[in-house]
Amino acid sequence: MTNPELPEQPSSGGSIEPIESPAPMAPAPVTPSAAPVWPSPAPASATPPAAPAFAQRTSGNAIAALILAILSWVFCPIILAIIALVLAAKADREVAASDGAVTSSGLSLTAKIVAWVNIGVAAAGI
Repeated sequence: MTNPELPEQPSSGGSIEPIESPAPMAPAPVTPSAAPVWPSPAPASATPPAAPAFAQRTSGNAIAALILAILSWVFCPIILAIIALVLAAKADREVAASDGAVTSSGLSLTAKIVAWVNIGVAAAGI
């Protein structure tokens, strides 16, 4: 019962027995349904949004104006409120002149509102 194609090795009993090698295994076939489904690419006409050519920054004058407007409710109401109004106006000019590089018109508007309300309350003597 020896197969001439199989190598023979001696065993401990003195007789020679053939060693059978396992049959080679073929890789499993890949079916199209087993492939991952990826989203379709964007149409060629769609362009990504343009990134700004510069980094926007917040105006330091607007931040200082808002801080002073808030502090004017505690210390020197009229003086700090007037300084806050001046800084807010300066911040508005800075934002307008920067061509979009400087932001914070919302901060300066808030500082103006807080300062004018404080001036009104102080003038009314409440």
